[in-house]
Amino acid sequence: MTQASSTEGEADTTSSEHELGQVELPAPVPPWIVLVVDDDPEYLSDTVSEIRSRVRAPDGNPPEVVPVASFSEGMNLLSAGTVDVVVLDVREEDPAGNGVLDEDRGVRVFERLKGLRFLPVVFFTAVEGRVEDQQEPPLVQVVSKAEGSQAAADAVATAFASGAPTAVRALGDHVREVMRQYLWDHVGPKWKSYGDAPRDQLANLLVGRLAKSLEHGVTTDLRGALGDAFPKHSRWHPSQMYVLPPLTAEHTTGDLVQGTDGTWSVLLTPACDLVVRKDGAAKAERLLLATARPLFDMPLFMEWQDADRAARAVDREVAPRGGFSAERSTERKRVQALAKSLLAQCRDILRGSNDRYFHLPAFLEIPDLLVDLQYIEAPPFERLSTLKVVASLNPPYAQALLNRFVRYVGRVGLDDPDVDWLLDGFRRQADAATSEDQAEGGQGV
Repeated sequence: MTQASSTEGEADTTSSEHELGQVELPAPVPPWIVLVVDDDPEYLSDTVSEIRSRVRAPDGNPPEVVPVASFSEGMNLLSAGTVDVVVLDVREEDPAGNGVLDEDRGVRVFERLKGLRFLPVVFFTAVEGRVEDQQEPPLVQVVSKAEGSQAAADAVATAFASGAPTAVRALGDHVREVMRQYLWDHVGPKWKSYGDAPRDQLANLLVGRLAKSLEHGVTTDLRGALGDAFPKHSRWHPSQMYVLPPLTAEHTTGDLVQGTDGTWSVLLTPACDLVVRKDGAAKAERLLLATARPLFDMPLFMEWQDADRAARAVDREVAPRGGFSAERSTERKRVQALAKSLLAQCRDILRGSNDRYFHLPAFLEIPDLLVDLQYIEAPPFERLSTLKVVASLNPPYAQALLNRFVRYVGRVGLDDPDVDWLLDGFRRQADAATSEDQAEGGQGV
């Protein structure tokens, strides 16, 4: 890259060198990199060639392919964190031609990699049986060398198509950008006050800022490719409601749990009551569980499905010559009105307007569920050990469900006011005030 001179006079004489097109500008992002580790020169060369010709990275261009014939050198590059996908041999041969040095060298590289960072791995090996139990397509794939280097290149393309490399890079970019902006814009100008604070408090500030930037409410503010992953027309997606898998194996308030019989519930017991004391006894003798049933097992949604199907069939009807009969027209209106009424009730539930229900949308292994706060269980605390935690509700959804539960069970019934009587009174007051105004106006004339 051309460098500017350090003196004013030299800068004047070289200014033309800095016109656009004459300066070697850096790429906007690092290139997408595929590392190929294979101690067989022929396979190494063929694999690199196939990847360059057959694979396109997320930016639409061929990735940069780095060939390495040494497992040790490959491990060093993986440790540096500059690789997006790795193609990895398993068996290490003696360069002197004296047979196999290590049957599982690639496996140990893989295990070390898992302790360092995440990236998709393609095992390309003649001993695929040694790594078959590691397969987790498309993130960990096993390709036999008998299938050829084209198959290995296709596996790399599959890894890129999974979106995992993009997500990993985008999340890293987002973390760096949030930290950069926060440190320069907020911590830097206030360093004198921050400088006297314990270092763990500053670390808590940074972590808290990062966590806040990743909350569901600000996903449209995520930086770079990570922000691009979220639809701009909506700030909501089912995945935002769940921590899945849960952060710990311990139960806590707001956990979505599944019993041994397959039934779903949400744990409403306060977290402090779930703590087991030193004597082995829990603070709470009983749990508090809100039953969550499959959405389309609920009568309202079943009725809406049937009514909606009937209404769409009515909409598709073609009127005979002379139009529909009066009887048929009435029936058509009834079917459409019923579907519209049931749809409005379903919308109220899904939007949270009906305090009795709380919708848990389908995501991965979680089906569409509906929490019905009229179905509350209080089983013995010992039941907790039989409940599998499938996911935890993310803030503020766990708190919203708890608030809704308290509001629903704590509501107080009141006599309905006589609205017509009240409105009649308002009219009489308005009429009386109008008469007085008119009387005063007449006196003034």
